[in-house]
Amino acid sequence: FIAGDDGKDYFVHATGLKPNVTIDEGDKVSFDVIEGEKGPKADQVEKQ
Repeated sequence: FIAGDDGKDYFVHATGLKPNVTIDEGDKVSFDVIEGEKGPKADQVEKQ
């Protein structure tokens, strides 16, 4: 999960990462929020 600036946690799957991006706990990231099958999720995730 990724914590958004709005205080909500968003699910992120490996397919939601931009190409050649890996993230680790504590990384600052930016992302879009899209509607997934089970609610909002992070997409187009990249490190800042």
